Amino acid sequence: MRYTKFPEYIIKWRVFSTADGKKGVKSYNLVYVEDANIAEAEIYMVKLQQEFTQIDGYVYKVESLLSMSDYQKVLALKL
Repeated sequence: MRYTKFPEYIIKWRVFSTADGKKGVKSYNLVYVEDANIAEAEIYMVKLQQEFTQIDGYVYKVESLLSMSDYQKVLALKL
């Protein structure tokens, strides 16, 4: 089986899918990225999805998530 070769700044990519009733399938992609390359990784992921936008009813959304340790840093941040 041949897998997509990702850029070096993508550390890990996991896909989780589930049925979404009459809408079909809903998939979640958890992508672990080096901190210095977050913007490049988001651009890469959006480019991968572009070929699917021609499919009627296909929708994708990009959301950035923080790890718990990064979230704790945000909570400790004094503004």
